[in-house]
Amino acid sequence: MKTLAEKMRDLTKQVTNRDKVELLFNELVLPRIESCAKAKRNEISFSTFTSGNEDKRVNEVFPNIYNLQDLVGGEMKPYLEELGFKVILCSPSYYTYVRW
Repeated sequence: MKTLAEKMRDLTKQVTNRDKVELLFNELVLPRIESCAKAKRNEISFSTFTSGNEDKRVNEVFPNIYNLQDLVGGEMKPYLEELGFKVILCSPSYYTYVRW
């Protein structure tokens, strides 16, 4: 039988709202990752200082998420990890890094 901590870990690894996450990954995150990879970089950082248009789009799809950084470090994190990316949170209000 799983402990409570194991159950909570399992919840954090589940991708909920997969269709919405994939939509925003393809629209907002993947183009930025591809751009960094073409520039021979193996990481990208997301902060609260992103484009207002990106944040507006995130909020249209997920009304309870206010910006792209919150999406990448929260709802999208298990999805990115499934794809093989590493997601590093450097404080909820500072930076979120995605590495490959």
